[in-house]
Amino acid sequence: MIFLGLDERNSNGLIYKEQYKGAPFFAVDVTPRGSYVDIAKKLITDLESRGYSFAQGRVMDIEASEGMRSRVCSYIFVFRQILEALLSNMLIHLDSASIYAEARQLLDWNARNPFCAQCGSPTLSVNAGFKRACPPKDTAKLTSSIGKTTPELPSADRPPCSTRTGISNLSFPRTDPTVIMAVVSADASKILLGRQKKWPAYWYSTLAGFCEPAESVEEAVRREVWEESGIELGRVVIHSTQPWPYPANLMIGAIGQATPQGETVDLGNDPELEDARWVPFEEAREALRTGTSG
Repeated sequence: MIFLGLDERNSNGLIYKEQYKGAPFFAVDVTPRGSYVDIAKKLITDLESRGYSFAQGRVMDIEASEGMRSRVCSYIFVFRQILEALLSNMLIHLDSASIYAEARQLLDWNARNPFCAQCGSPTLSVNAGFKRACPPKDTAKLTSSIGKTTPELPSADRPPCSTRTGISNLSFPRTDPTVIMAVVSADASKILLGRQKKWPAYWYSTLAGFCEPAESVEEAVRREVWEESGIELGRVVIHSTQPWPYPANLMIGAIGQATPQGETVDLGNDPELEDARWVPFEEAREALRTGTSG
């Protein structure tokens, strides 16, 4: 269980130390697994019977059913599923979307980090789920192979671990910076769009990618664009940012402008894209207005 914070707009919530007031929000992972599979399934069934639903985190989370695998109906079914997922997520109010994003990212991080990266012992969730620690001992005798209690080692003390000394005694949630960029031509009349082979026909997007270690955001934008499309950028300006918990990204939006001599598309550097092309702004506006590029 994760404590997400207080909604201070709710005057009927709890009061803590006379300073912190509001309605508390919690996130609970009800994924059926481990020792509570049956309990989780029962809870999910009960909630769904009362009209509640569990929204897809992103369209890529949609699992392919037998109907989707059928060549006859796959395109129609997949497209409908994608539209329904997109519409349901876009209809979430901004406040609710922010709470959902925080919950998803923290639950995912806790689930992915059950063991200490230094000594391999199980970690303990602390600070209401915002940190994980490797404690010096366990309150109960362990039966796992990691930190196992034996007649030769009857206590619940753990072996020494360097994470318990100095300031590195806690593990914090990770955030991976990711860039997404609107690349404009040197004369500012066209925008660069690309597509991956697995996407539905005629779907194009701006380019995106991860920041590498020791790389600035601007350098990441230039590198990703060159790797994926062969376009060389000059000026890069950061536009805005958005949390993107899939599972732990911070999406950094930028605008980059191609150099006059670097506008030739070359897909030979990276096989990620099937196609990349310059699209006149008027055509892009028409596609956004009508939902199709014609």
